[in-house]
Amino acid sequence: MGWLQQILSPSNANKYTLAHLKSLHSTLSRTPVNERNKALIVESMRSMAELLIWGDKNDPSFFEFFLENNVLAVFWNILAHSHSLVQIKVQLVQTLSILIQNIEAGPSVYYILSNDHINNLIRHPFDLSNEVHAFRVGSRPCV
Repeated sequence: MGWLQQILSPSNANKYTLAHLKSLHSTLSRTPVNERNKALIVESMRSMAELLIWGDKNDPSFFEFFLENNVLAVFWNILAHSHSLVQIKVQLVQTLSILIQNIEAGPSVYYILSNDHINNLIRHPFDLSNEVHAFRVGSRPCV
């Protein structure tokens, strides 16, 4: 097992924990966006979406953490880096799309759809010649 998988793939007993969610948040908050860290950032966002959806159905403290730590602001910070890589932008759009489509708790959906979060994503100047466009267009019907 590679070092990245060891960091991001805790045992099943520890996977769906608030501590793992906090670890992912820390990784996303502190990891510089660059080619070398691309896989770590992409996998951290993917794992965070998985944990938030699990938490929506099993433990409300997961989404409370998401709100209290303004995780969407961390996502926007990653997106705002001019040197953000296509794979990271695609994962960010996929993560938000997955959350919108799968979160069932009313306040959670309201938070994601409020405060101009989705408008910021729609207004972001993506390079429409790449695959981000397909995910961006594909995510609009779920809103």
